[in-house]
Amino acid sequence: MPQLDLYCFSTQFFWFSFFFSVIYLTIVKHIIPNINRVYKLREQSIDFAIETKSSQNQNLFYKAFSNLKKSILVEKQLLNIEKRFVNSLASLYLLHIKSYAKFNLKNNIKDHTYSFPLFIQNSRSSSLQTIMSI
Repeated sequence: MPQLDLYCFSTQFFWFSFFFSVIYLTIVKHIIPNINRVYKLREQSIDFAIETKSSQNQNLFYKAFSNLKKSILVEKQLLNIEKRFVNSLASLYLLHIKSYAKFNLKNNIKDHTYSFPLFIQNSRSSSLQTIMSI
């Protein structure tokens, strides 16, 4: 077996140690730091993405909440405007009814005052006619 030969053992050990050291130093000095750097960059980018998403979610929540408050205020204002409009329409309608009632009352009173004496005269004449016919 050539591995156990004392003549070749020293050279084999030397070359094994040399290549092992070169490969080890290459891995330790270049490959592992690059892997570590990529890992840290990915971790930072993920952390940044998480922070931005959480801040965006918070901003979105605050915007939605403020929009909700604004829409509630607008709805309250519209409801108040509608109430005032309905109240004004109701008051206008009541004023119209009141003026119409006053107008009709005045006309009815005038009609009855003119027709009342005629009615009395007609009733007197009819009563006189009945009395005379007896």
